[in-house]
Amino acid sequence: MRAYEAITEANELSPNQYGNDLKLRWLKDLDGRIWHELMERREAPEKTAPWPSPLDTGEETGVYEDGLHMSDNATFESASSAVVPQIEAQLDATEITLLVPEPWARDVYVNYLLSRVAQADAEAERYNLYASFFNSAYGEYAAWYNRTASLPPRGGWRY
Repeated sequence: MRAYEAITEANELSPNQYGNDLKLRWLKDLDGRIWHELMERREAPEKTAPWPSPLDTGEETGVYEDGLHMSDNATFESASSAVVPQIEAQLDATEITLLVPEPWARDVYVNYLLSRVAQADAEAERYNLYASFFNSAYGEYAAWYNRTASLPPRGGWRY
């Protein structure tokens, strides 16, 4: 599933005032979480996460990435205005293929976006509903992935 498909479906199911750029950042956060929780140890060492890193420019911005969100540090406020346009320039929803495959992708990504919209609107009942749908779908995918993906060989026994 591509990012624009998830965003379009979420917008059709629940029209809202939030921009697609924000939803794309939410999807990036989710894919970062999926990458670090499930895939990082199982993928080939030379393979990296599918999303471009906002810090790949080589410039020292003083902002550090903890895998999911920019960390809260003293320089975040001053550097964030320089980093966010770099993130936006690197992200194009029509070209990004999300990590989770079908048949789980639609339930995982669309319900995640709907839960984030409900959270931003402070609608607790709707948030709980969509979050439970997301957690169920993500749990099913994680269980399948852990059953089917093998860990890379680690070498011999160590005593």
